[in-house]
Amino acid sequence: MLPAEVVKQLAEIKARMAGGEAITTGNRQTIGAFLDEWLASIKASVRPRTHDAYSSHVRLHISPGLGHIRIADLTRQHVQRWVDKQTASGASARSVRRYHSVLRIALDRARRWGLVQVNVAAAEDLDLPRVEDFEWKPLPLDEAQRLLAVVRGYRLEALYTVAIALGLRKGEILGNNIRHAPRCQVRYL
Repeated sequence: MLPAEVVKQLAEIKARMAGGEAITTGNRQTIGAFLDEWLASIKASVRPRTHDAYSSHVRLHISPGLGHIRIADLTRQHVQRWVDKQTASGASARSVRRYHSVLRIALDRARRWGLVQVNVAAAEDLDLPRVEDFEWKPLPLDEAQRLLAVVRGYRLEALYTVAIALGLRKGEILGNNIRHAPRCQVRYL
């Protein structure tokens, strides 16, 4: 091939890739097989809970929808359809974004390993579901006083008093123990 022809072919391939088209490199590995390999490779470099969460997302949400596709054939359209199916199945917007984030991180590793030319999950033009902002509303003073009057003398009265005084959420009330105490910040009302 002449250098001009090579430059022309390269420009065509780059244009196709920019349009989200998969450029096959001969790699026959599926997304599912790659994700299993990726999970094994990151086990030592992430926290155990992070690895457990990634594994769960891959096993329950990513592999069932995309695992059968060859990694070299994955396109933005595949990822967008998968996102749309996750949303339609009732998954919350925050969950779908979390699953997508795991896929994006994994495909970035595939790009660095040379398995794909482009990380199609990193595309800005993917339509991810919008996460609605949650507005936290504290109990009005009269309701807080009424609640404290109801629990007066109850064995968990102190728990309710501290929860209301500090504005703690359920998970914070149930999850904190003495080993978390040095990280807690006390706010005075």
